[in-house]
Amino acid sequence: MITNDDKVLEVKVIQAYDAVIKYALFSEPEGQTYLILKSKIKSITYESGEVEYFQSANNTSAVVNATSSDNKPSVPAETEKIRKNMIKANLFSTALGALVGVFELDLQYSRYLSPKVAIPVQVEICAMRDVGMWFTLLSGLEVVPFTHRQKSGLLINALGGIIAVGGYVGFYGHADIGYQLVSKGGFVFNAALGPGYDSINKKPGFHFILSFGGAF
Repeated sequence: MITNDDKVLEVKVIQAYDAVIKYALFSEPEGQTYLILKSKIKSITYESGEVEYFQSANNTSAVVNATSSDNKPSVPAETEKIRKNMIKANLFSTALGALVGVFELDLQYSRYLSPKVAIPVQVEICAMRDVGMWFTLLSGLEVVPFTHRQKSGLLINALGGIIAVGGYVGFYGHADIGYQLVSKGGFVFNAALGPGYDSINKKPGFHFILSFGGAF
């Protein structure tokens, strides 16, 4: 579906009425449903390849937010771009490392399979004075179970993988809970904390995330 302001949405069309289209997000076909005025749509391309074009009518009625708790369709006040990818950098660990004279870079890429579930891949590179290079490669699950808008809300993740320190290779993992904010423009902010463990030091630790990034 292409809207009049050139936003592209992947949707499942449920019903076409005289003036509106009822649809669900393609990534959540059994989830929340929405209504959008036909006058707000340029075209719809169906799976068969057929394209339906809509002539913009002189309809200046505002689209009213009508979300309800009884499974009635909601009419979004503004169509928003669906963002499935995120890249985040943990600036807390980078800043803390700089204060103590240690280089540290912590990056994470998350691919959202649905608005609430993602598969993250995290890479961390650290140069420590007496230890040498420290490298981790982790993956796991990232969940935003309670959202107040697209991918914003309570953040829970659990990651595990390999850690290599001074010639030793072992297991490292951490689980965190916190908050994630994603703006309409795609800016991402995360703040979360939780326990961590690595098999080389054989002791539990503490993990803190204060990261910024972008969604696309």
